[in-house]
Amino acid sequence: TGKVYYVFRVFPLRGDDGAAEKLARCLPEDKYFPFIDLLFRNQPKWDVEYAEQNPALGTPQGVHDGLVLLSRIAGMSADQADKCMSDTASDNIINQVAQDGEQKYKITGTPTFIVDGKSIGSGNLPYADVRKALDNALAEKH
Repeated sequence: TGKVYYVFRVFPLRGDDGAAEKLARCLPEDKYFPFIDLLFRNQPKWDVEYAEQNPALGTPQGVHDGLVLLSRIAGMSADQADKCMSDTASDNIINQVAQDGEQKYKITGTPTFIVDGKSIGSGNLPYADVRKALDNALAEKH
């Protein structure tokens, strides 16, 4: 409807998050969000933090191996994935986005939702809370 402009930004908390973002950036632009979705849906395969929060699930098979596995599903070879993860060209961009989020919006975790420049909270927010924040921001515009 054009009422809301949605921006997705990566907020790397650990080095493995940066490696995952590098892989997504190596893919063609139209594959970026499908790969991000694949990463989120398969966190136990690569994300150390996910396993720490859910010890009953066991330890990931290893950050590197898990990211390579998911990259191969996305169409990369293992060599391409390794090359992407070791390339430092995008490190500054990825880290700057995280630093900007920390400084401007006081982001400390993911997901964090910002509506009209104000944080409405982090984590699994109830839909009703998000809708109310959006409705209030839209009402202020009219």
